[in-house]
Amino acid sequence: MADDAQRMRVTCLRVAVVLGAVWAWATRFSMNPDGVTYLDLSDAFRHHDWGLAINGYWSPLYPLLLCLFNAVVRPSSYWEFPVTHLVNFVIYLGALVAFDHFFRKVTAWRSIPSHWAWQLFGYSLFTWSTFALIGIDSVAPDLLVAAFTYYIAALLTRIRMGDKRWSTSALLGVALGMGYWAKAAMFPLAFIFLLVSFFAFGRSRTAFARVALAAVCFFAISSPLVFILSQRYGHLTFGESGRIAYANYNNAPMDPGLYKHLPKTISENPVAYDFGFRVRATYPLWADGAYYAEGLKVHFDLGRQFKVLLASTSTYFYMFIFWQAALVAGILVLFLSSNEKRKILAEVKEHWHLLIPPIAAICMYALVYVESRYVCAGIVILWISLFSALRVSERKEGVSTPVVLMMVMMLGTYLIWTLARDLSGSQRHPDWDTAGELHLMGINEGDKVSVLGDRSHLNWARLAHVYIVSGIPADQVPVFWAASPELRYKVIDSLKLTGVKFIVADHVPSTASADWRRIGNSDHWIFSPHID
Repeated sequence: MADDAQRMRVTCLRVAVVLGAVWAWATRFSMNPDGVTYLDLSDAFRHHDWGLAINGYWSPLYPLLLCLFNAVVRPSSYWEFPVTHLVNFVIYLGALVAFDHFFRKVTAWRSIPSHWAWQLFGYSLFTWSTFALIGIDSVAPDLLVAAFTYYIAALLTRIRMGDKRWSTSALLGVALGMGYWAKAAMFPLAFIFLLVSFFAFGRSRTAFARVALAAVCFFAISSPLVFILSQRYGHLTFGESGRIAYANYNNAPMDPGLYKHLPKTISENPVAYDFGFRVRATYPLWADGAYYAEGLKVHFDLGRQFKVLLASTSTYFYMFIFWQAALVAGILVLFLSSNEKRKILAEVKEHWHLLIPPIAAICMYALVYVESRYVCAGIVILWISLFSALRVSERKEGVSTPVVLMMVMMLGTYLIWTLARDLSGSQRHPDWDTAGELHLMGINEGDKVSVLGDRSHLNWARLAHVYIVSGIPADQVPVFWAASPELRYKVIDSLKLTGVKFIVADHVPSTASADWRRIGNSDHWIFSPHID
């Protein structure tokens, strides 16, 4: 039985690595708006532009890793996105190693007998959640945060197993500190982890000393970033992203008079903005969001908070009932078919050190805004804890193995379908084609451009190495096209005054003037009426 379990573990690890490599290759040309900004920040690290590299809206560890990889590989513009996905694949391998450590520790801690079904379930859950809830193609630090979270959960489990070594405490503090450098949301969660570790150590004088060491290591790593950000923004802060997000979702609409650095309005109807060019980034308004949000005041609004909580609850309901229906159904079948329900509930309580931090994270995000990638690792840890309490591998008879196979098949079906979809378009690099066409049409690296719309333009702009310094927001684009030709040209004249060389739009209507030219075979169009 033990040999079967070990063979299954090795097989699952190999499959996870192969799937990760294939998926990284299939999505090598994809990019998301956040990813473009992280590439801009990696450039800022390389050029020692510390004002942009370390700012209150974007956490620095992920772009720093991108910078280091790009410094070694030195990719051309064409290969910049694929190299970024190579970095993601390396991070994915790190997350797999961290999960493997966590999973083996939980198995050993609860003395779960070796069984191939338990191994198949655990590693299938990791693989599915990584691709479905985060996405290895997502150029963002969430996979890096998941890796730290799995490792922290493994350390907490080692402490529950009686590991009271000073080195374990130090590693816990280091992992918490590095997690904060990866994402600011890990800062408040670090205190939850530290509190849980205190009770895991046993609430003794020895426990206090070891938690104190973990806290010292955490603050030693996190305090330099807290100090830099607090100095820059004039108040104590571990990051501005949470405050800005809370204001956007809980206090909207905001009084524009509160902001110190609003983009300049250059047209009222339709609305058009001059973002300025204070930082060298593809889209300065997005890359330096904390600067534009300075002066923002956050307040508690019970009505708005209730609406946000309802929206978050709806998101979680969809996430669990639809995306994870197989897991919900599986755990219900196993629990209801058991004759030892009280024992199972007692086992669930024993996993408190693994249940409290994910639940805290789920509640924290519910107060502001929820995406599956934010809570992926926490959800995996919750499922592992619950199924560990069921002690699936001990149920040698009955429904446990068929239920596990049913869950794995349902999760695997999603992976196969999604991978096939991504592979079908893996040979195209449309953003590169658009950037190349723009260069043929007269755009040069370093040029300033204006856009009709928001962040849908970032990919080609990044590859063309141009800067979006003005534009019309997406919700105002229909207003622009519905306006008279005279008004449209008046707005274009306002955009020209921001120093742009070209204006780019998506899906230009047939009523547009002949001055709009299609960019190759793309959905983008360019306007170039002899701009001086």
